[in-house]
Amino acid sequence: MNIGVVISEVGTFSAISIEFMKWHYVMTKLGHNVYIFTGKLNKKFNNVTVMPNIHPEHESNIILSNKLYTAKEKDQLFENEVESESDSIEKVFTNWIESHNLDVIIVENYLSIPMNLLTAYALCKCFQKNQCVKIIKHHDAFYRSTIDSFTKNKTIKKILLACFPVNDENSFHIATNRVIKLYLK
Repeated sequence: MNIGVVISEVGTFSAISIEFMKWHYVMTKLGHNVYIFTGKLNKKFNNVTVMPNIHPEHESNIILSNKLYTAKEKDQLFENEVESESDSIEKVFTNWIESHNLDVIIVENYLSIPMNLLTAYALCKCFQKNQCVKIIKHHDAFYRSTIDSFTKNKTIKKILLACFPVNDENSFHIATNRVIKLYLK
């Protein structure tokens, strides 16, 4: 089976990266082909695609995140920027999925919290076009009741509500935290 993993960073000491290393070991020992899509790589791996702007600490993400809090209710320039940037990321994701003929995609936390809204939105757009099986791992959770504290912009609110959490018949959610499990139910 061809398995794709979308993760912010690989080979670091973050909890998500360490957890991924265990999953990677098991998946490869079971004979699966594992393809990694990451924003930051600190260890040698095969089958890796690195796109720095999907990392939460990338400058473009920090700039956009700051704009989220100050965006007006209707800000067409900002909304166009979000659409354009997410479209370019979505095209790369789609190419990655198709070029590796992925059967399953594991998404590590991108669809749990808006740590990189452009990446989450790009993934959602990509999944609407590519009806693949998704395993969405939640290490954290975005609580919809807090949406008004994120932004005043109506379009961004719609994006947040669509992405967190993704819920379709091809999505399976994994959470080890029982509070997050309850929230997802």
